[in-house]
Amino acid sequence: MNIFWRIYFGHLLCDFTLQTEQLVKWKREKIIGLSAHVLIFFIIGSVLTLGDLTKFWSTKSGLVLPGWVCLFILSIIHFFLDNGRIQVIDRGGTNTDNLYLFLLDQILHLGAIYLFTSSIGIIEKWVIIGCLVIFATHFTNIFLYYFEKLSKKNNKIKVYTPEKHYSLSERLLIVFSFLPPGKWWLIGLIFLPLHLIVRKLFLSNPQENTLSVQELGVNYSLAFLCGILARIIFSLSI
Repeated sequence: MNIFWRIYFGHLLCDFTLQTEQLVKWKREKIIGLSAHVLIFFIIGSVLTLGDLTKFWSTKSGLVLPGWVCLFILSIIHFFLDNGRIQVIDRGGTNTDNLYLFLLDQILHLGAIYLFTSSIGIIEKWVIIGCLVIFATHFTNIFLYYFEKLSKKNNKIKVYTPEKHYSLSERLLIVFSFLPPGKWWLIGLIFLPLHLIVRKLFLSNPQENTLSVQELGVNYSLAFLCGILARIIFSLSI
């Protein structure tokens, strides 16, 4: 088990897959909502590292601490990083809630996890592929939301719309199409024309935010990148 990758996988699950729009709103409005979000991170991290929680972790920060202590420290850091981001947005307005702040927040979380975990141990394929699946699905949805805000100064932009739900399913299928041997990944090439057909027939609602050409480019580029990386990891002897 590689503690770093297990905890980072747990972070991605907590921040993207399991963080609904309702939870995002709750944690931005109430301290108890933010505390619940952090508690979810602690629980997921505990489950993923259950066999090592009472062992001492030789962390990159130079500290040697019991696993549960490291996880508790990371939970506190998670709380203050998220609260700091909320304060920046509250003081600076919606324009400060942008792609750059989002990416900075994720980099700081990654740095904290790196410092307070151990990178010793076998790197498990399923954990890395799990991270890539989250990057291709829910992470990309949030990325597209902020990418859209760069060009559209519209406070009514939604993270999830019918088209974005459909795009998430496409990206998931693209990633998994890279895992079997052979050229199953070529199936992914039909998704763009199929997407345009489906959007024209079922998703052409003027009240919804449809993806632009640039956003579709980001959508499929990230999906294929994660798929290629998943195939490489899957084929490695680790």
